[in-house]
Amino acid sequence: MCGALISLVFALQFAADVGGTHAPVGVHLGAGVGAGVVGGDVVAVVDVGVGIETSPFALHLRAPPTFRLVDLPEPVPSSQPSICRVIRCEEALRGQRLDPTALARVIDEVRLFRPGDVVHARAGRLTATFGAGAAVDRVTTMASWDRRTSGAYGNVRLPVQSLRADVVVADVISPLELMAGRLEGALPWLPVVAGVEIAVDAFAPDDVVDGAGAVDPAGRTRTLGVGVADVRLPVTIASASLAPRLEVSVATGLSADGVVVDGFGFGAALGVAADLKVSFVDVKGEATVGMSTSAHRRGLFSTFHLVERRRALVGSAVVGGGLVHVPAPGGVSADLRLEASVLDAVAPLFRLHLEPSPGANSVEVGAVVDIEPIQVSFSAMRRGFVDLGGVVDRDVDARPLLVVAEAAWRIVGPLSVWARWYRLPRFAPDGLRADDDVLVGIAVAGALQPR
Repeated sequence: MCGALISLVFALQFAADVGGTHAPVGVHLGAGVGAGVVGGDVVAVVDVGVGIETSPFALHLRAPPTFRLVDLPEPVPSSQPSICRVIRCEEALRGQRLDPTALARVIDEVRLFRPGDVVHARAGRLTATFGAGAAVDRVTTMASWDRRTSGAYGNVRLPVQSLRADVVVADVISPLELMAGRLEGALPWLPVVAGVEIAVDAFAPDDVVDGAGAVDPAGRTRTLGVGVADVRLPVTIASASLAPRLEVSVATGLSADGVVVDGFGFGAALGVAADLKVSFVDVKGEATVGMSTSAHRRGLFSTFHLVERRRALVGSAVVGGGLVHVPAPGGVSADLRLEASVLDAVAPLFRLHLEPSPGANSVEVGAVVDIEPIQVSFSAMRRGFVDLGGVVDRDVDARPLLVVAEAAWRIVGPLSVWARWYRLPRFAPDGLRADDDVLVGIAVAGALQPR
C-alpha cells in the first residue's frame, strides 16, 4: 500500500505526501478518459501521463484537460477567449490572463533521491507538515480545484546529532506566498530533540480579490509570519514510544479584531505523541493544548491556506476578506489526531482542531483502504462549528463540509475503472463556494521495467 500511515490529505491521485512511497523503477505510461460534473458544467476529461522512475531521480508529467460538453448557467463571460467555451479555462487563467502555475502543473512530480536519503527533494503536487504542525500543518497544493499549484520540498539528513533540515514552498511560480523551513536535531549530552522553524507568507492580500481569486498587483498586502521553537523527549518502552513536547511561538501580521495590526502575538503549547505497535496494528496519536495571546494562531499555515490567504472560507464570519481579516483573539486551542494502520491495508484517521478564531474549528474523519484490486480513500472535514450540533448541521454552506473521495478498481491487467468526488472551495463572483465535482472513468496504466 502507498504507506498505510501516509498523510491522508488527500490520497491516491489528489496529493502526494512529501514522505510517501514511490513507483517501481521503469518507464510509466498512462491514459484515461472520464465524464461528470465539474464547476456545475457537464464535462469530459482526458488524462495522459508519462514518467521515468529511477532510484536517484524521477520525472512524471500529467496533462488532464477538462472539456465542456454542456455549458450550463452561469455562462462563460464574453471577456474570456472563445476557446473557454470548449475547455474549462478556470484552471488555466488568473483573472483574464494565462496563469503560469497552470503550465507548472503539467509536472506532476520531479524527485531527486528518496525519503530517508541524505538529500531528498521533490516538486509538483504535495502535502507538507513541519514538526507537530505548530506553523505548517498539512499545507497542500491541491486545496482548490481551480487554483491548484505546484510546490517544492527539500530535506537534508545528517548523521551528526540526527540533524535534519526541511524547506518547502507552496508555489514554485510565486514562492513568497508561503515559504517555510525547519531545523532539528538531538542535543549533545541530553536525551532531547530540539527544533526551530519559520514560515512566511510575504504578500498576503489585504484587499478583496476578484471572483477568480486573482490579487490586484497594486493592492495592499500584509506579511504573515510564524516562528516556533520546540523540544521533545522521546521515550521507548517495549513496542510503544512516547514523546512529550513543549513549544513556544511568535506570530506577526494577525490582529485581535481582524482590522488593526497588533504587532506580535505569542503562544505556548504542551503536547504528547504516542506510537503503539501490536502485531499487525500500528496506532499513532498526538494531543496538544496551547495558549495564545491576541494576534497569534497555532497552525496558521494549514490545509486551506492558499485559498484562505485570498478569501476566508465560508463559515468564518468574515465577509469578503482573506486570512488577514480573520480575528485572532487569543485563548486556548486544542488538537487531537489519531491514525492507524491495520495489516498495511486499512488506515483510518480522526483529527480535531479547536481554537477561538471564528470559523477555525474543524473535525476530520477518513480512511484509506488498499486491498488488491481495490483502492479507496475518503476524507471529510467539517469547519466552522461552535458546538456538537454544528458538527452534524445539515447546512453545509454555513458550516462547510469538504470532502475528497476516490476509488479505483483494477479490472484486469493495466485496465481499471475509477471514480472521484471532490467537494472543495471554488472562487466565485460572490465569494467562495464549495462545489461538488464528480467524475467517473476508465484508465490504462503500466510500467516498462528493466529486467
